[in-house]
Amino acid sequence: LGRLLAFFARYGESSPHIELVLMWIVTLLSTHSSIIMKMRIPLIPSLRAISKWMSAQYQFFSSVAEENIGLMKFINTIAEMESEKKQKEKLILSIEQGGFLGNHKGINLPFTDLGELPSLTEKDV
Repeated sequence: LGRLLAFFARYGESSPHIELVLMWIVTLLSTHSSIIMKMRIPLIPSLRAISKWMSAQYQFFSSVAEENIGLMKFINTIAEMESEKKQKEKLILSIEQGGFLGNHKGINLPFTDLGELPSLTEKDV
């Protein structure tokens, strides 16, 4: 049991199959919990290795999640825009986070034919 736990701790470090490794570890720990409790002293190095690997995975995924917060907000905004209704040939949008639209910014209107949009409006002239 100790060698198997140590194997999964080592294999998890280089494996792209994180979910599979986690499933094996959970199955081993839950199935053999009584054996682990009886012989916990010899299993301490293997259990520490698994704990260290799981901690590294947690830190990796939490950093990736933090980096993607902006992308998730953008995707959420697009999903909300798509759910708004068209009313009398006008697209109704709700602005969640306002800000200044400068010279070098663009407006993204998904599923809109840009050929129908004028480059200058009456207000611009």
